[in-house]
Amino acid sequence: MSGLNNEEEFSFIKEKIKEKPLNKKRLALKALLCIGMAVVFGSIASLSFVLTKPYFEEKLTKKEEPDKVSIPQDETSSDNADSAVSANTDATAQNSAQTENTPVVIPDFELELDDVEDLYKKFNEVAKEADQSVVTVTGVSSDVDWFNDTLENKGQAAGLIIANNGQELLMLTNLDVVENTEKILVTFCDGCTIEASSGKYDGNTRLAVVGVPLENIEESTMNSISVATLGNSYASHTGEIVLALGSPLGYSNSVTYGMLTSTSKSVTTVDANYRILTTDAVGSSNSSGVIINLKGEIIGIIAPEYTPDTSMGVVTALAISDLKASIEKLSNSEDVVYLGIKGSDVSTEIAKQQNIPVGVYVIEAVMDSPAMSAGIQNGDVITKIGDADIKTVRDMQNELAKYQVNQAITVVVKRQGMDEYKDINFTVTLGAMN
Repeated sequence: MSGLNNEEEFSFIKEKIKEKPLNKKRLALKALLCIGMAVVFGSIASLSFVLTKPYFEEKLTKKEEPDKVSIPQDETSSDNADSAVSANTDATAQNSAQTENTPVVIPDFELELDDVEDLYKKFNEVAKEADQSVVTVTGVSSDVDWFNDTLENKGQAAGLIIANNGQELLMLTNLDVVENTEKILVTFCDGCTIEASSGKYDGNTRLAVVGVPLENIEESTMNSISVATLGNSYASHTGEIVLALGSPLGYSNSVTYGMLTSTSKSVTTVDANYRILTTDAVGSSNSSGVIINLKGEIIGIIAPEYTPDTSMGVVTALAISDLKASIEKLSNSEDVVYLGIKGSDVSTEIAKQQNIPVGVYVIEAVMDSPAMSAGIQNGDVITKIGDADIKTVRDMQNELAKYQVNQAITVVVKRQGMDEYKDINFTVTLGAMN
């Protein structure tokens, strides 16, 4: 009873706390202010990111560009050659006149077996030094047999160290060995084997470049190898003694000796004519490698597919001077450009006899090639590319080497009309020789 009285006595001091009414207007203003500040700060952050991104990308992610590989081209001017022949002829005639009445003394010399052995030792010394630039390239791929077992396939060919671009050591080898492989291995002359990566290739000559990062090569290996010296195959002559290195007999590290039996033959391919060097050195049908002169200079890349049917079992090579322009492009990770014609030289003599303009006679415009797409036809005579006059296929090769894939060039041809040949200009967008 007393409790009830107490409750009634103090009931007047009870309060009910009421929540403050929500000010929607003020809340909306705060929300708008937050959104506005977020937009401002986001804009500033975005602008700062856009402005500073190129700088930090350049500083943090920029990769050092490899050094440009430059391979000097050999002189091919027929005028210089004619002048040299004329000078040699005059000198020979003068010497003959001076020595006409001079008796010839033939020394009495008998060749001993030791002399022959010494001669072959000297050959071996030349081969051993040049072999420092020769490697063995192995392409590894896998397949599955009928029982679902994995089989590992390996293809091998000789390769040639052609350049050091400051980041990689570059090797030239056969495309067939490195095409569609899972792994590429390069074995150097000291026996060290390192994994390589594939680079650009020339579908015309079936030559490809592979690279090995310099950081993966031991110092001892770098000290035992060297970049090959590319010679001038235009200066090579029939009867010259040569050595074949790499895999001329079909297996690695083999060497054969012989002499050049022909330097005048050539093979017509797309956008190029290549000279063929034939030898009497014993070779295999699956040979690969290089041929060198007695100075140790590379004058040819072994290419058994061009061996004449009547000369089976000997070493045949593509002349190195005809390959230098494409090797330089491949070494700089550039595609060999593709015009798409097979042609032959129209010399001044042929032009007079056949009443055809001097230039490159188009034997065939390859189907779906850039040349055919532009309108160039069989029977046209190419006389100009860009601003350069074209008189031979070699002129055309050298001029095309100056351009890049997808570049548009002007090709001037002479096409036979009703009465005479007329100039026609074509704009050709070059493709890649794949």
